[in-house]
Amino acid sequence: MNDAPSLLHVSLKDFFTFEVLKLALVPLLLTMFVLYLLFFSTADSLITQLQQVELEVQSQSMHEPSPSDEGILAWLLKYSLTSWIAGFLLYTVGIIVVMYLSIFTTLFIIGFMTPLIVGIVHRRHYPQQQLHGFGSITTVLWHFIKTLIVMLVLLLILMPLYFVPLLGLLVLHLPFYYFFHRLLNYDVASTICSKAEYEQLMRTRGSAVRLHTFWMYLATMIPFIALFAMLFFVLFLSHFYFQARRSNSTIVMIEASR
Repeated sequence: MNDAPSLLHVSLKDFFTFEVLKLALVPLLLTMFVLYLLFFSTADSLITQLQQVELEVQSQSMHEPSPSDEGILAWLLKYSLTSWIAGFLLYTVGIIVVMYLSIFTTLFIIGFMTPLIVGIVHRRHYPQQQLHGFGSITTVLWHFIKTLIVMLVLLLILMPLYFVPLLGLLVLHLPFYYFFHRLLNYDVASTICSKAEYEQLMRTRGSAVRLHTFWMYLATMIPFIALFAMLFFVLFLSHFYFQARRSNSTIVMIEASR
């Protein structure tokens, strides 16, 4: 049965095997290493800039300068309320940036591990099926570039809606979900299916794929869950595509026998 509960059950069983847990450490450690390097490469300059702003604020004269007379950040930091709001916004933006950076870094690393993960699922559950796969390094890179360009264009087009309360928060996720869905789905499908099979399955089961990748994307919104869960998502989609191929083959055989 190609339904969510059975897919979750079999994927969890695979995830907690020693063979898969070893692989789960790779994106975790590599992503943490990348974030560690980025943090210490930017922390010194950021702290230095904030210290300079603090010194400028303390050395201001008694007159009330406008934002044009001094830096906007320094002007805001002169007042406790606006200083708190500015600090809150900076920390919030920083957390969001780190969260999305961890998601995209893990997604990039998992892309190289997908054949290994799919191979485990294939060997354990579907040895009777053949792995066709399609594409090359060139097509994968081109797919990544196209997806990235579309995401950036969507970010720009939807920018006016970001300032609408509540709606802006929802709209902001659309470009990132598009990027997440396109890369994750393509990585798994292009490893298992032929191009013809992939196109057929997206026509017949595309809505189910998008529904699955949507809840996966929502799950990554939990801080740092992507560091662990991305490998599980690949397991889940692998089972989905293997079972979808088996169902389609059964349907074709039934129709051929009529």
